[in-house]
Amino acid sequence: MSTNVLYLVRHGSRFDYDNPTRWSEISSLPTVLSTDPPLNHFGFKQAELTGSYLHRDVLLEERNLAASSPSGPSGVSTRCMSSLYQRVLQTARPFASYHGILISPEPGILEYGHHYNTLEEPGRRIAQCFPEVDLGYEPLTKLEEVDWKSTTEREDGVSYMRRILRFESRYSNQVNGRDTIDVMFSHAASSSLVAAMTGLQLEEVGKFAPCGIFKLRRSSGSRWVIELYGSDNLHSLPPPIPSLSGPSSSSDSVSESMTRPWGYEQGKRDYRNMWKRARELEFSAPPLYHLVLASSWSSVPPGGLYYPPTYNQDGFTHLTEEPALLVGVGNLFYKKPESAVWVCLEIDGGRLGEGLVVKYEPAAPVGGDEGEGEGGGEEGTLFPHLYGGVEKDAVRRVMEVKRLEDGTFVEIVRIKG
Repeated sequence: MSTNVLYLVRHGSRFDYDNPTRWSEISSLPTVLSTDPPLNHFGFKQAELTGSYLHRDVLLEERNLAASSPSGPSGVSTRCMSSLYQRVLQTARPFASYHGILISPEPGILEYGHHYNTLEEPGRRIAQCFPEVDLGYEPLTKLEEVDWKSTTEREDGVSYMRRILRFESRYSNQVNGRDTIDVMFSHAASSSLVAAMTGLQLEEVGKFAPCGIFKLRRSSGSRWVIELYGSDNLHSLPPPIPSLSGPSSSSDSVSESMTRPWGYEQGKRDYRNMWKRARELEFSAPPLYHLVLASSWSSVPPGGLYYPPTYNQDGFTHLTEEPALLVGVGNLFYKKPESAVWVCLEIDGGRLGEGLVVKYEPAAPVGGDEGEGEGGGEEGTLFPHLYGGVEKDAVRRVMEVKRLEDGTFVEIVRIKG
């Protein structure tokens, strides 16, 4: 049984929040990126307190996972991932320092409305200002996937949401089957990542405060569950400091904008339809499903292919568009051993690599067995057959399969949305 823990953290309060005029002057300089303000004085305090809080909580998670992991402490992987904007890297720095790890720069969680071709590769500006950045990190989203234009045109909302959906799929697949803890520093709009992981709508996820923390957990490839919501940032608020001129007040002058959470509220922008459109575009091909032993799937390396044991006999991989049919397949072929853990792969047919072809054909026996084959269905029903292995990068989600003690398959736990 594997456990994945994710902390998604919004950056602290920005310099331009309380210094708009000054930032307008600074950002007019040719070497300054107007969309990349640093933290303000309060933001740095938030980052320090948040880093300390995260360090303590992650230590507890590491100890708990190490106690249950067959490999002990060495079997638990902890990372600090960050958007490449300086306010986010500045927020990530205290936690990385407390925890003694490097920062992994991840373009997949860049800002909403990112300007194309405005951020250099990590080896340039970032390496000089943030020596704790891991230049050897292999990102899940390449910078060129985001910065693909030679102009300063902004990434539109639907494109941003598609990027988040794509990143979520790659990330969830990468950590599946391992004990992992990731602390991911990003922007307010990245609450959409929580929606992608849980199947909730954007407004159901709630708002994201400066230095707010979403904490999510997943066990053995099942759905992600929210344990902490990002609208609360009390852990990042410094205690009141007595004022020399009057009653006690908060540390320095803290405006509402420094702590106010942001969320996907319907208004000038129709976020709900943008999210729907992004999902339609990103998942244009109908999802396909395949039943597999959890241990077999977890052993497939990133970018690798999975071939079922019956592939040589059948000449293809059996798939279906309806995961409920796989309950019947499981009970027909795979009830024993009762203790075996099975998962259901949700495959994006549009992401299958070159040479991997899906053909819709009449039901065929599984592994030469002349039984019901692919789970029954009406006469004349065509089933998708994949001529090739299941490509790991084409799998959107790995879903839980519920069984009874006697090995009976009961349900494929589907993700909402």
